Amino acid sequence: MKDNASADKDACSYGLFSYDTENLGDEIQSIAVRRFLPQVDYYFNRDDIDATITPDNKPIKLIMNGWYTHKPENWPPKNPNILPLLTSIHVDQSAGRRSMDAFLSEESRQFLSNFGPVGARDVATQEFFKKNDIPSYLSYCATLTLLP
Repeated sequence: MKDNASADKDACSYGLFSYDTENLGDEIQSIAVRRFLPQVDYYFNRDDIDATITPDNKPIKLIMNGWYTHKPENWPPKNPNILPLLTSIHVDQSAGRRSMDAFLSEESRQFLSNFGPVGARDVATQEFFKKNDIPSYLSYCATLTLLP
C-alpha cells in the first residue's frame, strides 16, 4: 500500500516556471520554488503558461509566483489541468493599466476566486487586491525561503 505522499505523486504532475526574460531574479524564484516540489514534469513559461502542452490530462500542481506584466494578455491561464498555488504574486501598477486590467477582468476574478486567496509579494499588490475585493494575504517573495 502506498503512503499518501506517493499516492498524491501518482495522481498528479508538477510544474515549474521558466522564463524568457534576462532578469536573473526570475530564475532565482524558480530555484526557490523547485525545493518544494517532489519532481518537475512540466516547465511553463510564466508569460505564456498555456503554450505548454500537457497531454496526460492529470492535474498539475503549479506554484504560480512572480510578476505577470510582460504579457498580461495571457492572464489568467486557461489550462484546466493546472491546480495553482497563487503566492508571491506582484501586479505592476506603474506601467499603465494593462496588468491591472488583466487581473481585474471577470475571467481573472473567477480564476483568483476559485484558487485563492492570493499571496501578494508586496504591500502594494496586497492593497491592490484588497481594494478590488480579491481575497489575499501578504506572502512576500519566494526567494525569502532560500537560506543565506
